[in-house]
Amino acid sequence: MKPTLFTFVLSLAALPVLAAAQDQAGLPPETAADPAPATRPAPAALASDNDPTLAKLKNLKPEDLEKVKKAINDASNFVGGIRLQEALQSLAEAEAIVPDLFMVHNLKGAVYTKMRLFDDARTSFKQAGQLNPGSFHPKFNLAEIEFVEAASKVRAGDTDGAKGLFASAQKQFESLIKDKTDEGTKKLMEFKVVICQLQQGQSETAQKSVSAFSYIDDEPIYYLGHAAIEFNKGDKAAAQEWLDSANRIYTAQQVTIYMDSFIEIGWVETLAL
Repeated sequence: MKPTLFTFVLSLAALPVLAAAQDQAGLPPETAADPAPATRPAPAALASDNDPTLAKLKNLKPEDLEKVKKAINDASNFVGGIRLQEALQSLAEAEAIVPDLFMVHNLKGAVYTKMRLFDDARTSFKQAGQLNPGSFHPKFNLAEIEFVEAASKVRAGDTDGAKGLFASAQKQFESLIKDKTDEGTKKLMEFKVVICQLQQGQSETAQKSVSAFSYIDDEPIYYLGHAAIEFNKGDKAAAQEWLDSANRIYTAQQVTIYMDSFIEIGWVETLAL
């Protein structure tokens, strides 16, 4: 399963985890609302990502279970609608009934990331990881937090302050590439490594990384990698040519997954290029 835009509507036995900063919680089909639009890709859920905290739900009274399901569903939709305080309130309602649910801490980290409260986000993702040590998602989220915070510093003009965070993000992504996940997610992380290299002034290393990508790959990493090289040089026209090529060959969803990093850095203002 390739990375998607945070939409997981699964059975209660396989409630999803939320990756990156804008995942949605999944609920049983009979109770799930229409998924709200999302803007960031998430790694695919893995069979090994079984959530041990779901056992807590089996002991709930039916009415409490419904309240928890509704609270998490509301929170996920509030995140998609940028109603972040309301999302936190809904998650607090779920926690009041059943504390220490993996999905709640992971979604809370997503909310804090959107609010740019990076330390709070890290705390939530670390708690999620402690509750479900076998899950890939909190590890990805923690790497993504470093990337997003570094990018926010770049946008603020603090390129020196961003370098350490990019180095940390790169190290974590490179480690996660060796972990069990789908090929689409691995490609996304390889692309993010290139961005990290560029932002640390490692242009030659980044060029070598991009040269190793294939133009016939199932993902647009080759074209978006070259676009990143050109954006870093300040050649927006050349970068646009690579983006146009990617848009001709791949679906909008595939390209959007990569474009989000450009938006974070400030190379692109919106997805409408």
